[in-house]
Amino acid sequence: MNALDDSGSPQAAAFEWVVKDDYSIGLSDQRVLQRFALATFSFSTTQLGGTTNRERKLPANQWLTLDEGDECGWTGIFCDPTKHVWAINLAQRRLPGQLPPEWALLKDSLQLLDVTNNDLTGGIPEEYGELRNLRWLRVNGNRLSGHFPSSLGQLKSLMHLNVHRNNFGGPFPNEAIASMTGLLQARMYFNNFTGTMGQEVCDKGMSILEVDCVQEPTCTFFCF
Repeated sequence: MNALDDSGSPQAAAFEWVVKDDYSIGLSDQRVLQRFALATFSFSTTQLGGTTNRERKLPANQWLTLDEGDECGWTGIFCDPTKHVWAINLAQRRLPGQLPPEWALLKDSLQLLDVTNNDLTGGIPEEYGELRNLRWLRVNGNRLSGHFPSSLGQLKSLMHLNVHRNNFGGPFPNEAIASMTGLLQARMYFNNFTGTMGQEVCDKGMSILEVDCVQEPTCTFFCF
């Protein structure tokens, strides 16, 4: 089922909000999509967090009720001079919920995605491989699980990758990491990856490469 067809999904709630949102009238299609993508995450945190989440007064849940209608003024959202989101920084907000595939709609502008130290579950959406301008991906310190998406190997601009302290599993993503031609630092320890780290990852010569010792790294002093 398409998420928009599920009346109880964050996507459906976000779509309804955008349709009824007076501020969105007259904005470009890109701005409307941008607001929809952000609203999807806000509804995800609200629905999963319930009363406890509202009591925490988390900024992500206040986005849609603020007098500041411009999404570029929402807490944790940073835009360039053309009003396109280049950074989402929601680190250490105790947010529940899941990473929305819809953030891939920001593929032309998003450079930084930081949701460090929250309470997010689920996995990294395959669609994030479309974020061609992303340079910083920081999802460490959550409860994310599943396989590391092979599509992330398409992130040629990515320089910093932090996925440590989660519950990712499956084979260590040698091919995806090796394909990230711009990658300078990767922290991947305290997960449940299987297998060993390949020589192709070592050959990248990253300045920081931190993995679990079970991956039998041969080119780094930092394993856990």
